[in-house]
Amino acid sequence: MDGHDQYNLAAFCSLTVPVSHWWRGSHELKEQKLQRKIAENRLRDGGELLQLQMQQVWFELTQSYREIELAEKLVAQSEESLKVSEDSYRQGVSLMSDLLDAQAGLQTARSRLIDARAGNRLKTIRYLIVTGRSQEALKM
Repeated sequence: MDGHDQYNLAAFCSLTVPVSHWWRGSHELKEQKLQRKIAENRLRDGGELLQLQMQQVWFELTQSYREIELAEKLVAQSEESLKVSEDSYRQGVSLMSDLLDAQAGLQTARSRLIDARAGNRLKTIRYLIVTGRSQEALKM
């Protein structure tokens, strides 16, 4: 081998190692950037999903309070209706079936109130869990 061939061989060896190393490093860097971007997107999407879930649970909880208020009003109206029906029946103005209907209406209203309160309790527990306060939910 003459001096010129040795120079070419040395140049080839010295260039191939750094180029392949550079390509591998560049590829790994791109892969890391891509993985970081994926993780950031997942974190953002997860945060947005959690926020939406918290908003939905809050809406359901406030709605359950309205259901309780409505059920309480219905019970009060049903109690008043029963009093009127009892008075009318005693005075002989209305029939026994009217009195029984008023009693059944009161029972239905009370049942609805119980269901509304139970639903509110469940919504409260779910809200506490979604907002990261599971220990408080366990105490309920």
